[in-house]
Amino acid sequence: MRTLAKSSLYLSVGLVAVGFLLIFLAWNGAAEKDFIQGQFPYLLSGGLTGMGLILCGLALAATQAHRRDMLSLQDRIDELIAAVQSSTPSTPAQLTAVPSDAEVFVTNGRTYHRPSCRTVQGRAGLDLVTADDVEHRELSACRICRPAA
Repeated sequence: MRTLAKSSLYLSVGLVAVGFLLIFLAWNGAAEKDFIQGQFPYLLSGGLTGMGLILCGLALAATQAHRRDMLSLQDRIDELIAAVQSSTPSTPAQLTAVPSDAEVFVTNGRTYHRPSCRTVQGRAGLDLVTADDVEHRELSACRICRPAA
C-alpha cells in the first residue's frame, strides 16, 4: 500500500509540474504574437490543458490524502473496538432484569434508564414509564446502567 501511495503522490506532483510547464509554454508562445487571434490557440491548447492537469494532480493528491486518513481512522476504530470488546462482559447474565412493577426513565423517546443512572441524574423533562411500557414502546436499554426488560 505504501508504494501505491508514493506512486500516486509522485504522479500528482508530476501532473502539477507538467501543467505549470504547459501554462508557461502557452504564455511564452502567446507573448510572441501581437494580435489577439494569434494568441487564442496558445490560450486554448496550452493554458486550459495546463489548468486541467494542475486540477487533476491536486485532486489526485487530495484523494490520496483522504484515503490515507480513512485508513488511519479505520485502524484506530478497530483498536478501539478490540479494547471495548476485551473490557465489556460478553455474557448477558450480568445484566440485571427490571422488575415488572419498577419504573424507568425514557430519554429522547428511544432509550430507557434506571433512576440511578448517571446519564439521567439532574435532567428535567424525562418520561417515567413502567417495564410493561418499555416492551410496548420497543425501547432500547441504556448501555451504561444496563436495565434489562
